Amino acid sequence: MDALRIISTLLPLAVSSGINLYATVLIAGLCIRFGWIHNTPAGLDVLAAWPVIVLAAVCYVVEFLADKIQFVDNLWDVIHTVIRPLGAALIGVAALGKADPLVVVLGSLAMGSVALVSHAGKAGSRVALNVVSPAENVSNIGVSVGEDIMAGVLTVTALKYPLAAGALALLILLAMVMVVPRLLRWAWFVLSGVGAWLRGGAQAALQRPLPADSLPPMHAALLGNRRIGVCVRCKAQNIRQAGGRTGYLSMLDDGIAFTYDTHSTQQLWSARLAQIAAVRLRRRALMEVLEVRYFDDKHKERVARFVFLKDRSRLAEELDAHLAGRLPPLGTQAPLAAGQPAGLGR
Repeated sequence: MDALRIISTLLPLAVSSGINLYATVLIAGLCIRFGWIHNTPAGLDVLAAWPVIVLAAVCYVVEFLADKIQFVDNLWDVIHTVIRPLGAALIGVAALGKADPLVVVLGSLAMGSVALVSHAGKAGSRVALNVVSPAENVSNIGVSVGEDIMAGVLTVTALKYPLAAGALALLILLAMVMVVPRLLRWAWFVLSGVGAWLRGGAQAALQRPLPADSLPPMHAALLGNRRIGVCVRCKAQNIRQAGGRTGYLSMLDDGIAFTYDTHSTQQLWSARLAQIAAVRLRRRALMEVLEVRYFDDKHKERVARFVFLKDRSRLAEELDAHLAGRLPPLGTQAPLAAGQPAGLGR
């Protein structure tokens, strides 16, 4: 068996081990034991031993049950943060056992690393699902069954069609790297929303509304000497480059500005009052969404959304009232700093 075929076999096995180690070992062992698949790496014959099959079957049944209970699945994933990568590494050692020791070490480390990435993707997506899904445990069970099927398909395909399985494994890893971090950020935002909802309720009961946020000096510098009215920390949506970022939405004499941090600096998006066509405050269970319809410099209509946590509901209402004209303007606009643009930033 050539090196490409071995790599193409082990890569998807590492991915499936990160998703469900016990299903991977059980299915691979049964396929080899009963001769359903031939020409597999000789070292994998150890998976066909009855003690390995029985132990994998017992552990799989336990995981099958634990993985479908909300938050129990998260605890199970925490426990298996070490077990799944280690199991994948041992599969690599078995498959490469007769190769050069350096190849065995590098191959097993690579399999463990891939399994760790796969495990992180699976665990991260389940955390996000448990936080944001309103249909637990129904959605939890559905996703868990889908993961079991994915692990089984990857394992069988890795043994029978390794090249195709290797390509599929790469696609799965790429999807995890791209999607899971966003899911985790959204899950964290929802958790923050729950905390803000509780704080907002306490503020209302005690009649102690949250004061406006203070604009950080580096953000204020982007506005020059323009007068700043209400300033509220929020998350922007549907804005080029600023979409998904958390920053500060400020009401100015002549419009609004959203300032936010990037990896290396601070950036500004702004719209003049004359460019704003309509505003609408949409109320959600854990947040308020201020929708601003405006025309950009090319006279094309666009929509920007700003998401506020519940403890900032009063401030979001105040911004909405200013923009909708229900509250008077902030006052006479202060002169702009030299070279300060008053137009729309995108």
